[in-house]
Amino acid sequence: MYQLLLLRSKILIFFLLCIFLFGVIIQLSAVWFEGVYTKNGLFFCCSNFVDSVYHIALTNQIIKRIPPYQPEIYGVVVQNYHYWGNIISAELIRIFHLPLISTQYQYIMLFLSLFLGLSAVVFTEILQLGKTYNWRGSYFCLGFIYAQRN
Repeated sequence: MYQLLLLRSKILIFFLLCIFLFGVIIQLSAVWFEGVYTKNGLFFCCSNFVDSVYHIALTNQIIKRIPPYQPEIYGVVVQNYHYWGNIISAELIRIFHLPLISTQYQYIMLFLSLFLGLSAVVFTEILQLGKTYNWRGSYFCLGFIYAQRN
C-alpha cells in the first residue's frame, strides 16, 4: 500500500514537472530568438524592434552609470520611465562580464519564467491547495500562470 502511494506521488510530481518545463518552453518561445547574431547581423523576431534596441541601449547606460542617461540624448538623465527592470540584467552583465544582448533576452527571460513557475507552486503550497485538492491545485495554478503569456 505504501509503495503504491509513493509511486502515485512520484507520478504526480513528474506530471507537475512536465507542466513546469512545457510552460517554460512555451513562454520562452516568444523571446528566445530576440537579438540573435546571424550572418546578416542581429536578428530581432516577433517584437517591437525600436523598443528592443532602446532597452539594449538603456541597459548599456545602466552598466556605465546610475541614474542612466537617455540613450538618444547624452547628458540627459532618464526620467519618467521604468528602467528598474533593466537594472538586474545590467548588474549581472557588469559583475560577471556577460554578453549584453544574450543576457537581456535569453538568460533573464529564462530565470523569470523559472521563478514565475516556482512562485506559483510555492503559492499553492502556502495555501495548501495541493493537499486539499490532491495536487490538482498546483496543476491548475501552474497551468493558469503559464497559459497567460502575452
